[in-house]
Amino acid sequence: MFPLTVVLPTKNEAHNIRNFLATLPDYVPLIVIDDSDDGTAAVVAEHRPQNTTILPAGGSVARKRQLGAEACCTPWLLSTDADILFPPGYFRRLEPYLEGDGFYGPKLSAGGYELYYRLFTAGQVCLTHLGIPAVSGSNMAVRKEVLQAVGGYNVNLTCNEDTDLALRLARAGFRLTWAPDLPVHNTDHRRLRRGMLWRLAHIMARGIIIYLNLYLPLPQRLVNSSWGYWR
Repeated sequence: MFPLTVVLPTKNEAHNIRNFLATLPDYVPLIVIDDSDDGTAAVVAEHRPQNTTILPAGGSVARKRQLGAEACCTPWLLSTDADILFPPGYFRRLEPYLEGDGFYGPKLSAGGYELYYRLFTAGQVCLTHLGIPAVSGSNMAVRKEVLQAVGGYNVNLTCNEDTDLALRLARAGFRLTWAPDLPVHNTDHRRLRRGMLWRLAHIMARGIIIYLNLYLPLPQRLVNSSWGYWR
């Protein structure tokens, strides 16, 4: 069995899921945690009946990622999203990174808003050089035992569960490796239509709050809110 399972939370992703599945090799296990009413789970069952587990479950993305992690039977799990495409050879190239605690790679554009994605990746590179794991939940892998060691995902968060997890892993002494040769490509830019500046400001502000929450008694309503991200 391949040593890594892809964990995919979904909600009404029927318009994205076919393209996602087309880039996922058959030999890679997939766990889908779904509460859609647009037939997403049925599309997955039809197009990828093999090596796939579908868990019906609602709640936040953090809760779904945690449920998927708990159901994972491989030593590693890869967090991603339904609007992602894996380039050819991605899953063969990741094997050298399986010697560490975890890794994360760039999220690029499959078309549109290229400037935003270049800025986002540049920010990841800068923060990585400063010792800060600037992860994206669309392209982040971790050993299951390492995830368990820090208590898993914070299921109270409604967004930025990836940032929270990465910072807690780093604080606990685990090392997440930057993998620049493992990009993924994003196809759905709906949240960027509000404006790139809004999105970048949201990421930076939320990241600061998540970081401070590790050391200060911040109001949990402030920490756990998505600040309008899902509107």
